[in-house]
Amino acid sequence: MLADDVGVCFGRASLHTEGRSTEYEAVEIYRFRNGKVADRWAMVGSNPVVGALAGYAASRTMDAVTSGFLRRQSAASQHKEKELAPGGRLTQFGHQVAQATGRQIDDAAARRIGLAAHRTFGTTYGVLASFLDRRGVAPLRAGLIVRAAGFLVVDEGTSLSSLTAYRVESHLRVVVGHATLGLVLGTLLTLAERRS
Repeated sequence: MLADDVGVCFGRASLHTEGRSTEYEAVEIYRFRNGKVADRWAMVGSNPVVGALAGYAASRTMDAVTSGFLRRQSAASQHKEKELAPGGRLTQFGHQVAQATGRQIDDAAARRIGLAAHRTFGTTYGVLASFLDRRGVAPLRAGLIVRAAGFLVVDEGTSLSSLTAYRVESHLRVVVGHATLGLVLGTLLTLAERRS
């Protein structure tokens, strides 16, 4: 174990109120230091809490995959992306949000806004997938369904005007990234379900 490591434990907890007992998904997060528990946080909530955590983790994994893919793209496709969206899509989104509120901000602030929105979408996809899971849809399938819908409506749907301007490699990176998010999300929900 590392000197400063983090562990996550999924389980179930019971809440007793007014003579009734309700079962909840429970998530405990531990931070270890030198092999011993240094801090412990417990979050008890319904399945959406687990879904939100899974969505956040899947969003971070997606970023790692797409960053690696971008480094392997051709110079021409990278140049085209910089030309169409200076600073990246998240930065451009942040500027659009600021302009909608009548503000002018620099690229760093715009990127922070874009990244916050990106993480919010990730956690929201996790919550939506957890609702599908509770309705009987298999967790892995739920993750892929939600992510596919988000890809079509949010990502590609909001960039129809520039859809053909990007090179095929750029679209492929987006597809791989969102497939990764859906698979990781579904896998984490499956693991949470098995441990509960």
